[in-house]
Amino acid sequence: MSQGLQVSTSTVILLEAEPSLRRLITLGLRHQGLHVVDAPSLSELPVTEIAAADLLVMDIDSDVHCDWPLLETVQQHPQLAMLPSVVLSWETPGIPGMPGIPGIPGMPQSVHPAVNASCFTFLPKPFDARAMQQKISELLLTRLSEKNAALARAEAALLAPGKRSGASIWPLVTALGLLFVVFGFLFQLAVAVLGLVIVATGLLLWTLGAQTSATHEIAPASPA
Repeated sequence: MSQGLQVSTSTVILLEAEPSLRRLITLGLRHQGLHVVDAPSLSELPVTEIAAADLLVMDIDSDVHCDWPLLETVQQHPQLAMLPSVVLSWETPGIPGMPGIPGIPGMPQSVHPAVNASCFTFLPKPFDARAMQQKISELLLTRLSEKNAALARAEAALLAPGKRSGASIWPLVTALGLLFVVFGFLFQLAVAVLGLVIVATGLLLWTLGAQTSATHEIAPASPA
């Protein structure tokens, strides 16, 4: 039975354009034992790291305004859209023309049908680093619980006995065919042995007959 995944094995993707803040957040998360893949932008994020990611932290602040298109791009990404995300921003309004999600101030409605809006956490700046780390831990625990449950279901499916099908005649036919093959080999072997016996007997009698004839020819004639 598998021991399940652990939070310490989780991978967090960090998208932060500001080098000092990116380094600060990275050090804090690594101090928790997390594997952090940081990049200044989505275009510079290693593609090979996305598949193993468990959570996304992104800062959508640009020079003057929030980079809402970045959030839209992430939501439309086939892999990143499935990750729980922590969004950092000075501003809280949603994307223009998109209604906010009730209970999550400033969080725009998902534009990707596979996105679970409840997985998003919007943290306005300035944020408390400890509060952010606590929220990240909670999101990772939830995600890992889901992954462990899926792993347990997969193991149960593998260990479950397969469905028994009805009796089939083909195993009997196969065994009968193998029996005929064995009998065929034995019959051929018996015929070959019999042939060898006949050949050996013929050679033996031939040799004895030749020796007898030679003996009669060499024997001296009896006196009159």
